[in-house]
Amino acid sequence: MAATANANAQASPKRPVTPPIPVQVADEMQLAFLKCLQLYSETTAAELSKWEEEEATRQQAIQRQLAEAEAARQQAAAETAAAAWLQQQQVEASQNQARYQATMELANEEATYRRILQQQHFRANEEQEEPTEEERRKEDITVLMEHMLHTCNWHQRKVLAMLKTLIRHETTLRTQEQKLTALQNTDSQLQTTVSIGLARLSAVESTGSAVADCSPPLAAQAKQLEERINHVVASLGDISKFAGASTVSNQLQTLSDRVQQRPAAVAKEWKMPNFKIEKFDDYHKTDPLQWWMTFNAEADVHHVLPQRRLDALYLQLIGGAQAFMTHMAVTLECTIATLHTKITWEEFEKKWKTRFMVNNDKRHALNKIFRIFQGQQTSQEWLTEWQRLVANPELNLPFDSIRAEFFARSCDASTAALGSEFQYETFDAMISKARELIQGNRRAANEAQQQPGYVEKGKGQRMPQVAAIQQGSSEDHAASST
Repeated sequence: MAATANANAQASPKRPVTPPIPVQVADEMQLAFLKCLQLYSETTAAELSKWEEEEATRQQAIQRQLAEAEAARQQAAAETAAAAWLQQQQVEASQNQARYQATMELANEEATYRRILQQQHFRANEEQEEPTEEERRKEDITVLMEHMLHTCNWHQRKVLAMLKTLIRHETTLRTQEQKLTALQNTDSQLQTTVSIGLARLSAVESTGSAVADCSPPLAAQAKQLEERINHVVASLGDISKFAGASTVSNQLQTLSDRVQQRPAAVAKEWKMPNFKIEKFDDYHKTDPLQWWMTFNAEADVHHVLPQRRLDALYLQLIGGAQAFMTHMAVTLECTIATLHTKITWEEFEKKWKTRFMVNNDKRHALNKIFRIFQGQQTSQEWLTEWQRLVANPELNLPFDSIRAEFFARSCDASTAALGSEFQYETFDAMISKARELIQGNRRAANEAQQQPGYVEKGKGQRMPQVAAIQQGSSEDHAASST
């Protein structure tokens, strides 16, 4: 572009040199001298006009070549940017696919390890009631590995959240960098335009001063042009300060204000991703913990926006779980689409875990204790279940409460055989005594009756003669006691 401009400048015709003004000789007539002077003026004006036309044509050709070169450069830059953007999109798509596959493989392996760890737990049977030292050691290792697995899951979620934040910051920085590059290009073009304008003004000023003495019309035009030049220079002020850093900052602020004032319809509409998980149904008792972890992994892989996370969750629910979110939206006087404006994701996550008992081992254990009664299963399994529930570190119940619940859910024969509940100081002593009784006392073992439910026993002192529970209604029990 610079070489073309230089070549055109070298090939441009030189400004014609004004010939000397004719002088009237002594014997020349006045009329002839005036005709000669008029011919001189017309000839000089014609040559100067011809040169100005040629110079204007040459400048137009130079500007046209510069514009074509600039357009070609911008088109090449746009094509390069489009190719780079397409390549970046392909790389991000492949990375997202790899993350999704890795997440799914990790979830499957985690489920497999969880099943393996569950199989490592000791289960008492008729042949072996107490675990051996090796089995107890395996039980401790299994519990430790389960806790470690939950800890790794928690750390993984935190890492995914940090990765999402870093990606968002990286996108913002790239956008700001593109804006700054565009502003720098605009500033460079502005400086070039000002330089060209100043060069033209200097050329016009020199031309006006050169032809000021040619003729009265040209002198008047030159004077008018000089006044205009002075007015433009006075309006611009100090040219050295025109392309300062403050100009770039002002343009950047102006562009930011324009972007913020754009209507919402111009923004690209967000599309809900397709989740490859089963819908959560509380009625069929889907495993809430595993499903919750899978949903969060899917949402993180698809980079679901925070304000769209509740919408994505609602679309993956059916039955009672969906009714839970609908009731919450009605209570907060909003819709599902605007629920994120009334409650944050962290607050909703707490309510969800409380409602569906996700990561709430204490509530699971308490709920199990309140629903198990002797007679619903074999007494050996019933005692083993009690041991497993009490061993839960999240239960944190005093021994007095556990002892009272154990006696309240034992059959009458077992309660009478155990004697007073206050004579037992530890849970192990109470369970050991119960195991001894069910091995030699069939009535205490309650093996002849399977109770689908349990009716609370009447208050008062239990009599030894009602040690056996007979089948029949409550009237039969009253008759047998008499």
